[in-house]
Amino acid sequence: SALAHIHSRAMVHRDVKLANIYWHATHNTVALGDMGFLCRDPTRVDVHDEEGLPKKVLAGTPFYMAPELFDADGGPKVCARNDVWSLGVVLLALRASMTERRHLGLEWSILGAISSVGYANIMKKMRTEWFGDDPEFAEAVSWMLEVDVGDRASAEQLLALDCFRAEHQRRGIL
Repeated sequence: SALAHIHSRAMVHRDVKLANIYWHATHNTVALGDMGFLCRDPTRVDVHDEEGLPKKVLAGTPFYMAPELFDADGGPKVCARNDVWSLGVVLLALRASMTERRHLGLEWSILGAISSVGYANIMKKMRTEWFGDDPEFAEAVSWMLEVDVGDRASAEQLLALDCFRAEHQRRGIL
């Protein structure tokens, strides 16, 4: 719900990663922190510099960053769904063992792993091994990791899924 809240305010977090997600044991909730890279969503708000050119500032932690942020043509494409990709990487990294992360190259970059191992192979491994016990959750994470930003889920869409409802105890970071 944190991402949905930020996105509803036409903002983008830009640094969703494990180190910025906090678990509160007493209340069994999670919270999203470190708003240092928070910015206006240029797809929803006119964001231009003094010369009238669109602001294109790359910010965040490369391991978690969405592919469209590395677009050499026209600069990074900042939008709310970049945060959704980052959350998908967090969930993927949490489920993959350390050995699997090293083998797939996940300790350096999800994009590097996708290009070297292949996106289809990572998605297959995710669905069958890492999230095999929860097919709905596997589909949700795959939707979060859609390479085409236009096909990627929004935080609002994810909140509508049963696997992200409070009764499933996955609260606070969407």
